[in-house]
Amino acid sequence: MTTNQLHLWSDLVRTPVFGITITVASYLAGRAIQRACRHNSMANPVLIAMLMVVGLLKITGVPYQAYYESTQLITFLLGPATVALAISLIKNIAHMKGRLLRILFALTAGSLVSAVTGIGLVLMCGGSRAVAFSMAAKTVTTPIAINVAQTAGGIPSLCAVLVIGGGILVAMSIKSILNWSARWNSARSWMDCA
Repeated sequence: MTTNQLHLWSDLVRTPVFGITITVASYLAGRAIQRACRHNSMANPVLIAMLMVVGLLKITGVPYQAYYESTQLITFLLGPATVALAISLIKNIAHMKGRLLRILFALTAGSLVSAVTGIGLVLMCGGSRAVAFSMAAKTVTTPIAINVAQTAGGIPSLCAVLVIGGGILVAMSIKSILNWSARWNSARSWMDCA
């Protein structure tokens, strides 16, 4: 490459067009691969997109920081998208009436157990306090987890990886877990009748 081409490339990778285009194109490719695999949960489009972005950054030599800076618009839009999830909760509020106390208890207990076990596991393995606090917020959405990690003294980028990795792991395994659970409950109810 000539010096002018290098300067042009250097300027291009720092624009939002670069990061957004790579991110969206990688996700769409991940969705196409998942469709080609007949919607198999193991062909997770988020995981595929992440691997494609990492591979592309490695091949082109673009530093992660430059990519990160060029995707700030997507990061900013994660906040309103998370808030928009509340719309479906409001639409289904009638289903929650009478169960609200149980729902709040389950959410609180699950969040506390997850945070305490995450922190405990890191500390038992000799991890630092910053890593432990990054692990604590792994059960909430990515934008909230990043803010929690920053506030608690954790490492926001590590926290984001843990949250996204956990979400991908659940998305890839939940179908098998639910199928197993349905078979187990069916077998148990059959044994109760016998």
